[in-house]
Amino acid sequence: MNLKFLVLSLILLSVLFVFPSTSRGFSSQSLGAGKMTYVIANIAGGPSTVDPALAYDMASGELVQNVYDTLVFLNGTGSEVVPWLASSYNVSSDGQTYSFMIRTGVQWQNATYGTVTPADVEYSLKKVLVRDYTGGPAWMLWFPIFGQYAANLTDPVAQGMAIDNAITSNITHVTIHFQTGRAYPPFLGILANTWGSIQSKQWCIDHGDWNPAVSRLSDDTWVNAHDPPVSPLDVPAYRMMGSGPFKFNYLNAGVAWSVLRNVNFWGGWGTKRASVLGLSMTTRGYLDEIVEYFIGDYATRYAGFAGPSPIYDSITVPASQMSTVWQQPDIRCQYPLTELVIDAMFFGYDVELTSPYIGTPTGYGYFGENGITPNFFSDVHARKAMAYSFNWTQCISSVFMGEAKQNAIPVPDSFKFFNASLPKYEVNITRAVEEWKLAWGGNSTSPGPVWTQGFRFSMVLSRTQPPYQVAAAAILKANVEAQNPKFHVDVVAEGPPTWDWPPGWVPLKPVFFGGWLVDYPDVHDFVEPFIASWGHYASWQQISNDPYSTEMDNLIEWGVNNATDAGRNANYQRLWQLYIQQVPSIPLVQPLGRRWARDWLHGWYYNPIFPGVYGYSLWKEDIYQTSGPFAGMHANWEDINEDGKVDIRDLATSARAFSAYYIQPILPPNPPGSPGFYMPNWNSKVDVNVVNVVTGGRGDMKVDIKDLATLAKLYGFVADPWTPGP
Repeated sequence: MNLKFLVLSLILLSVLFVFPSTSRGFSSQSLGAGKMTYVIANIAGGPSTVDPALAYDMASGELVQNVYDTLVFLNGTGSEVVPWLASSYNVSSDGQTYSFMIRTGVQWQNATYGTVTPADVEYSLKKVLVRDYTGGPAWMLWFPIFGQYAANLTDPVAQGMAIDNAITSNITHVTIHFQTGRAYPPFLGILANTWGSIQSKQWCIDHGDWNPAVSRLSDDTWVNAHDPPVSPLDVPAYRMMGSGPFKFNYLNAGVAWSVLRNVNFWGGWGTKRASVLGLSMTTRGYLDEIVEYFIGDYATRYAGFAGPSPIYDSITVPASQMSTVWQQPDIRCQYPLTELVIDAMFFGYDVELTSPYIGTPTGYGYFGENGITPNFFSDVHARKAMAYSFNWTQCISSVFMGEAKQNAIPVPDSFKFFNASLPKYEVNITRAVEEWKLAWGGNSTSPGPVWTQGFRFSMVLSRTQPPYQVAAAAILKANVEAQNPKFHVDVVAEGPPTWDWPPGWVPLKPVFFGGWLVDYPDVHDFVEPFIASWGHYASWQQISNDPYSTEMDNLIEWGVNNATDAGRNANYQRLWQLYIQQVPSIPLVQPLGRRWARDWLHGWYYNPIFPGVYGYSLWKEDIYQTSGPFAGMHANWEDINEDGKVDIRDLATSARAFSAYYIQPILPPNPPGSPGFYMPNWNSKVDVNVVNVVTGGRGDMKVDIKDLATLAKLYGFVADPWTPGP
């Protein structure tokens, strides 16, 4: 037995703390007797489509994920995949051919259409390529298979035949063969997301979707089905039918959607759900319905969430409103949740002479307080000076209330090949001044024209830019201008969002801001847009003007096309060195999130790749005992692994996290440490002790003897058997 656990167990036996119990009223939305409904109140918006081939926003993806299945699925909380609709799969040694054995006997939600077949899988993947919706996710299949981001319509016959040959099926298997002659290791992760959803071929055809017998891949008629203005599954009404755990009920655009439990789901609804999903919990129940409302007004969401008889089981809480739900009775907060988002500030290597954001210079080579030379930031010293001028600690503390972290590279820290030991830029005004003096030909004894003559340029934000990016720009402006009275930085907000800027718009900007939300769980999804010369942001920067751009491009291509982890890692580690050395952009933060829900909602786990709530593991239950030594007591918090018992496994989980804490600087109490800091063994579910004797609110963001004592008080608790609904 671990020594720490032994000591803590002995301490538990001597603890006699008494904590007040809380009053509660379990409220369940229902469809009728024995029916459990999970009701969510989210921010305004909602799905824009129900078609997996078009869905590229998180709101649409959340609905799609609950209705449809994919060939492979994410294993538990990680980024590795496991077979799902495929009972097994094989990847060739060269990484260019994927073969999937399709699970037999999987029934479509509409039994009229029988069971899932390899032909359905073949059709579904080809449909994504054929539809190739503008602004949709099809590029994630096009690029690995064909080495291009969209269909090439200059020779539609050849393109159609290429699609037909790349994805084939027989009575048991589906095979995907890359036409590029190169491996693409992120491919399985791509298939695990909603654009890899499998649909019934005949059902789609019956509902007006692509018909390969009419729009044929063998000739140019398939083009008639290419990129329609709307999906036939969205008009004249929203329609969905898959094999997933929930069946589509309704979507009222911008208002709400509902799905109902698919009682015939192939994964089953017993306790084995946990092992299917790769989880260690015991699933004691299930949901019959999920309803998600889209409500922009936080006061409305809160009114239906707090109190003894809530309407909603979970709501979205903005950071500015956390104090309204903090330590409220029967409300559970799980944190920190690391989001797979990277925000950054980008430098334009060579902006246009007509740019209104570079002042009024006379042209290339101009240095002075009126403007900058268009290629001002092509000098690495100017970029480094900006990096040394930004205060991450101030930004994270004041803008994010401590709930974000800094990465040295524009890649989430949970991804394979991330290097946590890389040096990070930190605010260092002395170093910043040194770099400004070195810029454009200066040296340690003779400062260059940037330092002696000054500059003026604009950092450009869109009018819809997130507030934290606006605040980051203000922090940088203040620090840069304080270094030299000849330095002038304007912060301008105009134009559409960065991702919608038309061609030629971004090259006008010497400094601009943007962010990237994960598409699939691989470093390539981030290094390509941020660093590759053809990437989303890097191409706008004209990063090809960087002297190391060719080498960085090669490392990116070698990294993504290498079939082995060892080969990929070698390329990425060199790429990280060059990125930090050349600082083509400045990664700002990787945000941390929170989840707020009533404590009777169980089975939730965090996989940051998911587009939202995945209901298959969830159930609602008041973990309660009506008789025996714990009669009349609830253990929704103390039953850490949610198996209906408070036993040695709960104590062991608490012991492993003992003495860990997390700091949120605005809300008390705050253990000593830097804002946003949390220890590696922090586990918010173990933070169970009562700290507010008036409200019974729980959680002081520390795992200490009070938590162990609270667990000890209920040690041996066994809940009543789970029954669906009140």
